[in-house]
Amino acid sequence: MKHVPDPAALCSGKEPFASFTLASEAARRANRNKDARREAYHCVHCHAWHVGTSRAPRCDRNKLRLQHRRRHDGELLAAAGS
Repeated sequence: MKHVPDPAALCSGKEPFASFTLASEAARRANRNKDARREAYHCVHCHAWHVGTSRAPRCDRNKLRLQHRRRHDGELLAAAGS
């Protein structure tokens, strides 16, 4: 049987960001001082944004980033309309 990790444990120690913009800014600041490339990603476990290293090819990362941005913008518009 495959072990399924606790979602809270997967996000332990990671700073959550409320938006892609805030996480991207943190990633940009981190990239100034590090050799590894950091970027923002949307967490499927806690639904916040985190900063981490990317393992996906650049074209896939760009497509995913655009999808996340559109989804997040849609959620903001829906919340503002409520």
